[in-house]
Amino acid sequence: MAPSGGEIVEIGAFKGRVTGWLIEAAQMRPDRPVVASIDPHGWGTRADFEKTVADLGLAERGLRVHYADSRELGRTWSKPIIFLWIDGSHEYDDVRQDIDNFTPHVVREGLIAFDDSAGGTFPDVERALAEWEAASGAYKRIATLRNVSVFRRIA
Repeated sequence: MAPSGGEIVEIGAFKGRVTGWLIEAAQMRPDRPVVASIDPHGWGTRADFEKTVADLGLAERGLRVHYADSRELGRTWSKPIIFLWIDGSHEYDDVRQDIDNFTPHVVREGLIAFDDSAGGTFPDVERALAEWEAASGAYKRIATLRNVSVFRRIA
């Protein structure tokens, strides 16, 4: 379990299915953290995302939506993060920038999950993650489940 004292942050929401699961997880916790969803929905997914948000009542249950590019929003992000889900752009430079902008805000014992980071389908994501993992002494890989790599902040 992630510690308390911060937000759950989702980079890349697509149609909102993971967003719904993140809200469910947040609501099971005694501290009920805010879930911040970051996605400009530039691929025409905004209507589907908003339908999921409305159908599941996610806004009323703690969802804060940022219709923004994560690279831009990340430059000014200052809130502590207890769980970070990275599934935004799959281009190398974008992945690196998301990592550089958001991982410093993950609290000690906080968790990061990188989607599409194993299995060879998205080599830019795998390369960015491998470089970050090799250079960072602050995180420990705790699991790889199918195409998702999970890390815990240890320092």
